Amino acid sequence: MSKKKKRKKSQSKKKINRQVKKESKLLTFEEQNVSEENNIKKLEIKNENQQEIGKNKKESKLLNFEEQEELEKKTEELEEKKPKKESKLLNFEEQNQPEKNIVKEKFKIEDNSKKKHKYLKHPKEKKVKEKTKKSRKIICLILATIAISTIAIVAIGYTEKYIFCVKKDLNIEVGSKTEIDARDFLKDYNAEGEIKILTDTSAIDFNKISEYDIELEYNNKKYYSKLHLIDTTPPEVKFKNVNAYIDYILNAEDFIESKNDVTQMTVEIENPPEINEFKEYNITIIVRDEGGNETRGEVILNTSWIKSEFVLELGNILTHEDLLANPEGDRDVLPQSELDRINASPVGEYEIKTVNQGVEFTTKIIIQDTQPPNLVLTDVTIYNDQETIAKEAFIKEVSDPSEYTTELKTEIPLKQVGTYDIEIEAKDIYGNATTQVAKLNIVKDTTGPIFSGLTAMSVSKNSNVDWNKGVSANDAKDGKCEFTVDTSGCNLSVAGSYTVTYTTKDKSGNTTKKTRNVTVNPDAQDVYAKADAWLANSGRDALSIKNYVSQHIKYSSSTNRSEIWGAWMGFTQLRGDCYVHAAALNMMLQRAGYSCRIVAATNYGHYWNLVNIGGTWRHLDATYKGLGLMNDEERKATLKNGMDWNRDAYPKAE
Repeated sequence: MSKKKKRKKSQSKKKINRQVKKESKLLTFEEQNVSEENNIKKLEIKNENQQEIGKNKKESKLLNFEEQEELEKKTEELEEKKPKKESKLLNFEEQNQPEKNIVKEKFKIEDNSKKKHKYLKHPKEKKVKEKTKKSRKIICLILATIAISTIAIVAIGYTEKYIFCVKKDLNIEVGSKTEIDARDFLKDYNAEGEIKILTDTSAIDFNKISEYDIELEYNNKKYYSKLHLIDTTPPEVKFKNVNAYIDYILNAEDFIESKNDVTQMTVEIENPPEINEFKEYNITIIVRDEGGNETRGEVILNTSWIKSEFVLELGNILTHEDLLANPEGDRDVLPQSELDRINASPVGEYEIKTVNQGVEFTTKIIIQDTQPPNLVLTDVTIYNDQETIAKEAFIKEVSDPSEYTTELKTEIPLKQVGTYDIEIEAKDIYGNATTQVAKLNIVKDTTGPIFSGLTAMSVSKNSNVDWNKGVSANDAKDGKCEFTVDTSGCNLSVAGSYTVTYTTKDKSGNTTKKTRNVTVNPDAQDVYAKADAWLANSGRDALSIKNYVSQHIKYSSSTNRSEIWGAWMGFTQLRGDCYVHAAALNMMLQRAGYSCRIVAATNYGHYWNLVNIGGTWRHLDATYKGLGLMNDEERKATLKNGMDWNRDAYPKAE
């Protein structure tokens, strides 16, 4: 039994049960028990009978007209034989009898219907079957379409994600890049996976309109795209008006002040006018790049000899070149006095009248002030104990052709250490204003005064020294400061090198101390004492004295071309040049009782000594350790670079 029949049977039983309960309310308790089974059977037959009537009606549609009439009659008879509502009160046998008749009739009709339906074919039957077949085909087609659409949607999603994820074409504006980003070829720049360009792109000119075939690899699969270098940006052009004479030949480039584009540009005039009279011509200039992008400009060609109107900024000087198309040829027509009158005028509107070839021209001059004052500021540093500071301290320069005022726009936080932006405004009487910013550094005074003039000092023994001469102490905040000098470490009675100390202090208590080198110059007695001390160790013969000097004084570039000072340097500092060696040796030879002299080369490039030993003069050179007593020829042979000496100025050593 099919599910549909089971469901119908179940519904029928429920309906019968409801009907039984309803009818049983009219019977007594005993009658209900007796007639309950009868009622159930009766209602089942009634329900089946109604279904049979419906079925007969459906089947009757397939029979011919006469058969339909016969079925309708029998259906009417069955309807008449249906039990009335009053039968609910009949006894079981009375109620059951008509039901049995109804059942018999039902089966008879059913058998007849089946037999007739089996052998008879109504014309509408074919149509029903055809409609059923068509309906089934349509349903199958719809289901197939849905299935195919679902598969297509899934396939498209898959293809979009894994197959068509790389762009077939990539457009790049010329001049916008110098190299390609491989991910630009992805439809989703942030898509997963690695993409790289296999094509060599080093030869691509990104400033030229062109196309390139690009091979790529994405997720280990190769793809091919087309790179299009396109130009969709019009040229950047600054146009200008032109003043010219009537014989001027139109040239589009004359109306261009500047133009810029990545690609090559052409310039042309749209519908060039015929220039045949003095007037202003409206000209359309077209600048076009290689991509076909255009920039248009509306300019004026003025073929009049003088401008009809000119705007002059206050403070600028009006010249013949500003007004005349041919300043050299028409200068006399426009007097300089008229220009001077305009240049001396304030803001306003003025007229200049001129006559050329018997025709009077009027030029309108508009003087305006649209520029703010010129304001230049400078940074300022002050100390945190300063009480006030004026805005003028920040203004380095301010100027304007008209009257102006300046205003400090920032409240200065005095006594607060730090760096602050100070804003100052300059405004002229026409409302043109400019604002500039300077730095204000507020610092604490932690720097002491600075000494000047503390150069090394040389004084004579036992002399009176002015220690303050040429010395000053100046403080960045307090200016000139007093100072003291401590000379306790300097003994003016003894030759030698000493230091003295200078001390100063500013009002903030910052102290500065500096030392000064002081040399107490030796006198002859000091040098003699040093020479005698050396002689006590060197021996007193000339060659021994020379060798002692050579061993104890090292050669250096330091020198003092004074015999006393040169000898003193050698004895005390134990270093010096050839003159120091010669001066020390000369002093020791004199103290040893020799007659001697210092010899200078003719170019003063070297110094040595001549000493008289037993009436014979000999050369001694303490600078070189290996040289001994020499005559003139031997001396000449040891001198370098062709040196010589003035032989007439010195004794001969033969």
